[in-house]
Amino acid sequence: MSFGAIGDFAVDSLRNRFCYWQSESGNRYIFTQIPEDDISSFENCILLLATESADKLQPELKWIGEISDLSPLAFRDIAPEDVKDLVVYVHLLAGSEHERQQVIDDLARDAGREICLLSA
Repeated sequence: MSFGAIGDFAVDSLRNRFCYWQSESGNRYIFTQIPEDDISSFENCILLLATESADKLQPELKWIGEISDLSPLAFRDIAPEDVKDLVVYVHLLAGSEHERQQVIDDLARDAGREICLLSA
């Protein structure tokens, strides 16, 4: 019997799928990277849009908010050439509307992404 990641996890490493976003206050929140097509599968969570590319050292947070607040206006600050570098994350651990708003307010101030190294 062999052990190891199967399915999408074998293709997409855990390192890229899960990461922390850290606020200026030092709080860290774990996010899951999802395909853009899966956004409609989630509710009552925080959505974070960022652009990431090989020529930039740090990803750039473009929008964060309740997933129910996502509208075309969320994309107004994303240049057309950056859309190809758009990455979508969800934070599922803030259970109440109040907790989600606290996370959104905290991360809206110059958040940065950190890799989350998960060990088995």
